[in-house]
Amino acid sequence: MKSSLTTQAAAVDSSLAVPVTDTDGAFSGMFAPTRFTARDGSLLASGTLQGTLDGETLLEQVTIPVVEIGGSCPELRLALGPAEVELFGAPTRLEQTVLAVEGGPGLLGNLICAVTHLRDSGTGLALVPDLLNQILARYETLAGPNPARLGAGRQSGVGGTLEGEAFRRRPAGASP
Repeated sequence: MKSSLTTQAAAVDSSLAVPVTDTDGAFSGMFAPTRFTARDGSLLASGTLQGTLDGETLLEQVTIPVVEIGGSCPELRLALGPAEVELFGAPTRLEQTVLAVEGGPGLLGNLICAVTHLRDSGTGLALVPDLLNQILARYETLAGPNPARLGAGRQSGVGGTLEGEAFRRRPAGASP
């Protein structure tokens, strides 16, 4: 029996986990980015993929390309994938998903704005991975590794104000 996305999200233990499926409908789960890097002119998100494949639970470390940086200050949208990954020894094509993070006034908002401004300036990827990693670190500091402590479900997003900064993570496909 397949687990619900909410249950899988809690197991991933990240405030920025996004739902992921494969093109065949055999895999359903969550991806939680833990690090961003640039390689050969491409931006990559590495992290934990957890879910079910044909009824079997899996937990894998994978790397997914960031194919688009969208949004405008203070909201950031990262289009992740599609990606070819190996799950249980078989190649699996993950569909594209969108990670959306909104920052208010303060450091988190400033970091998000810096990424969108770099994208608009056309200066390349040199600084983007470092800024995205700072956003990950800051977000985990504000939201904590488990959003259940905030009393909000993963599918409805996480929001609140901590340490004087407003933050909100919107689920994929949610409008502003």
